Amino acid sequence: MGSGTGFLSIEIAKRAPELKIYGIDLSKKMVEIASGTARDLKNVKFKLANAINLPFENSSVDFIVSTGSFHHWKQPLKVFNECYRILKPNCEAWIYDGCSNLPKNETFKLKRQYGAFKYHIVKQIQKAHGFPWNIYNTKIKKLLEYSKFKGKFQMIPTDGWMKIILKK
Repeated sequence: MGSGTGFLSIEIAKRAPELKIYGIDLSKKMVEIASGTARDLKNVKFKLANAINLPFENSSVDFIVSTGSFHHWKQPLKVFNECYRILKPNCEAWIYDGCSNLPKNETFKLKRQYGAFKYHIVKQIQKAHGFPWNIYNTKIKKLLEYSKFKGKFQMIPTDGWMKIILKK
């Protein structure tokens, strides 16, 4: 979801040619770019669609991944519930988005891993593409408790991103 120019979908398709990969984006231009880039791959298709009305049957999808689009969702509860609708039982969705204002221990790990200069760049990306730590642990957590994933989700900070795992 939110496949943009298709980089992640195309990489998955190249590494796992036995899988059917669908990239979904709200932008016609992004779907055109991704489709052009992937024209030689038979196992990946890009579709123009809104994440609140995904073009898949109930319980028909094995895995959903979204990176860096969550902060753009205007109706996140509807998107979460739509993910629940299309996922097969016991399958997961992984939603990654930037996470700023991390706890000091997470900030320290990032600075040690990337160095001060690269950490500064990561921090700017986090601010522009995501939510502050406290929003994840209050508003977004509460939103997930209202969703069909109630009690079946995890939020894990990882490398400056928040990884939200939703399990049906």
